[in-house]
Amino acid sequence: ELDCALVGARAMHAGSCVVVGAGTATTIDTLGADGCFRGGLILPGLDLMRSALAGNTAGLPLAAGHWEPWPRTTGDAIVSGCLEAQAGAVERAYARIADESGALCLLFGGAAERLDARLDIPRRRIDPLVLEGLLRLAGEADTS
Repeated sequence: ELDCALVGARAMHAGSCVVVGAGTATTIDTLGADGCFRGGLILPGLDLMRSALAGNTAGLPLAAGHWEPWPRTTGDAIVSGCLEAQAGAVERAYARIADESGALCLLFGGAAERLDARLDIPRRRIDPLVLEGLLRLAGEADTS
């Protein structure tokens, strides 16, 4: 199965990379510098995590809080916890390739901006990553 985001990632970065799609689900895929897919992770996205807590626990709201280093309200604690869980998964995946030359995290998707602010690894946001992959597959992209 071909993934347009991975095709776009390979076209935009020649080294090893962790490709993160931050949407309804968060996908974390790893490509080696040789272009081979090493494997990936799928976890609930930020909003899905928040709604799971609201819908499946007694008394927790659909949090509308903000990330805080030391959350002191329920809303902030939920949002901060969900962001920390996402960032932790991405950073653990990146740690597996961190010692490889040119290792990078490529980030895209609707929640990319919120996640980007929490990551402490070399990264680059490329919102049209899937479109870049589609263009490459269609043979329409400029290869210069």
